[in-house]
Amino acid sequence: MTDDPEAAPWLTRAMLRRSDGAFVGDIGFHGKPNAAGQAELGYTVEAEYRREGYASEAALALIDWARREHAIRRFLVSISPANAPSLGLAAKLGFQRIGTQMDEIDGEEYVFERVFAD
Repeated sequence: MTDDPEAAPWLTRAMLRRSDGAFVGDIGFHGKPNAAGQAELGYTVEAEYRREGYASEAALALIDWARREHAIRRFLVSISPANAPSLGLAAKLGFQRIGTQMDEIDGEEYVFERVFAD
């Protein structure tokens, strides 16, 4: 953030359960939108809180923020082919697979994009 303070709003945020403020995971973009105007979303949900809708709610909120505040219309997610819950979430949120990439840490990932018309 020292090199690029404008990236701060795009980076990781805590996901907290509304009822008691418990930390359930984190979510954010991988940085500012790229030259093509795409913002890549990433998230982690703590094991005991998975499959309860937290990632879905948080992803929709961040997408809404980026659309409303920054006019971003193109969003990416990259997911391991073995991560069935995240693949399901991408489908639920309307993402379409556009390719495959190799991540230095995570290995093969499917790349998905969702484009909003407005």
